[in-house]
Parts: sequence; structure tokens; C-alpha cells
Amino acid sequence: MASRHVPYTDISDMGRAAQETEIQRAANQQLIEEGRIIKHKELEKMRREEESKDDSSSERPDVIIKINNGSTSRLSSQRSSADLASSISSRNLDARELRAQLLQLEEKVKGAMLSNVQLDNDKQLLKYEVDLLKDKLEDLTDAYASLNKIFLENKRELAYQKMQIVELTHRLDYARHQIEARDQLIVEHGLVLIGGTNVDDNPTSNMEELTATNAHMSSTNKGKFTSNDSNLVMMNGLSNNNNHSKPNSSIHQNGDKSSNHLPEMVLITKSTAELLNTLSETTLG
Repeated sequence: MASRHVPYTDISDMGRAAQETEIQRAANQQLIEEGRIIKHKELEKMRREEESKDDSSSERPDVIIKINNGSTSRLSSQRSSADLASSISSRNLDARELRAQLLQLEEKVKGAMLSNVQLDNDKQLLKYEVDLLKDKLEDLTDAYASLNKIFLENKRELAYQKMQIVELTHRLDYARHQIEARDQLIVEHGLVLIGGTNVDDNPTSNMEELTATNAHMSSTNKGKFTSNDSNLVMMNGLSNNNNHSKPNSSIHQNGDKSSNHLPEMVLITKSTAELLNTLSETTLG
């Protein structure tokens, strides 16, 4: 069984070999036909020689009778018998040569037939290899089409991801500008922003952080507060009265109450920070 992995460069060589095989096969067939014709001619010649021998054997008694009749007839009969013998010997030589030629042609025909069988086998093998190469080419074509389809899909996905990155970059820049503007407004109005993920877990530490922030703000923004500094502004939407009355409690959306809870993001003034600091010191005392 031939291997499936045949180099593509051998396809042209296979085609040329197949053409040479066809040419040699045609030549062998022509040689076989010539051998048949020669053999037929040889058989016809042998048949004619046998007929001539029969004719000569039937003529020999007449020749003997003529020899007995007279000397003149004897001489003529001797001459005719000598001519007949020479003609028979020449015919025998020709027959031997023809037989030798016939044997040679038979050997050539046998060799041609064997080579023809071998060429037929080679032809079948080459056809099988060509079919294998065609199947392999079809498989490679299908694989290329599949890979090309996957490549186009990945290319479209990459373009979409690039668009998403550009859009998210614009959003990030916009959010940064918003945060910078917010921080600038906080500094201009002398407010303090507190909050984070750990506000619900440790209110005491949040108050300490608030006190430190308040001290920093009081040192940097001294004398910039108005009479409305006692107001409390909250980013989560809670009112000022609720925060003054219940600074350490909050109400969830389902109606349940949780103790020691502060808003995650809160903007407060200096006076409110001092009040919370006083309350924390009283609670700790």
C-alpha cells in the first residue's frame, strides 16, 4: 500500500512516467502485432513447403521410369533431381532461419507481455497515488477554508475589542476629569470626603480617619468656611437631619436596621467633623 504522504513535486514526474508507460505499451502492442504477422507468414511458408514436398515425392517415380527408358532421359532426370535437391536444401535453410527468427520473436513477445503487465501494475499504483494526493489536496483545501473562516472571525472580534478599548478609554478619561472637577470643588468649598469599603465594619477607625482629615483641612483651609459650614452633604442621598439624629445607623432597602453603619461616601464640613470627633471621644471614654 502506498503512503499517503507523497511530495507535490513528484506529481509532474508521475505524469511523465504515465505518458512514457502509455507510449511503451503502444510500442509493445505494435511489436506483438508484427510478431503475429510474421508467425502467420512463417506458417503459410511451411505449409507451402510441405505441399511442394508432396508434389516432389509424387514426381519421383515418373523420373525413375524416364531414366530407365533412355540415357537422354536419364541425364535430364539427374539434372532435375539435382535441382530439386538444391531447392529443397535451400528451402530447409530458409525454414530454419525462419524458425530461429520466430523463436526470437516469441521471446520478445513474452518479454513485452511481462513488461506490459509490470507497466499496468505501475500504472495502477500511480493512479492510486494520484487519488491519494487528490484526497489530501481536498483535505488541505477544507482545512484552509476553515482556518480562513476562523481568521476572519478573529479579525472581526479584534476590531470590535479595539473599538471597545477606545470607548472605555474615553469613558475613563471622562471619569478622571469628573473626579478632578469634584476634588477641586471639594477643596474650593472647604469640604471633607470620607468613605470606603470598610466603613460598615469599623466606624471607630473611620472616625479617626475623619479626625485626621479634618485636622489637615483645618490647617490648609482655615478661615474659608461660612455660616453654612454646619450643614452635612451626603453622596448617597441621605438628608442632613437624619444624619444628625442617627449618625451611627442606616436603613436598608428591605426595611431592616443595622447598627453602627455610616454612608460609604460622605461630604462633611469642618464643624460636622469636629462634632463627630467629639462624639467618638465620648463613646470611647
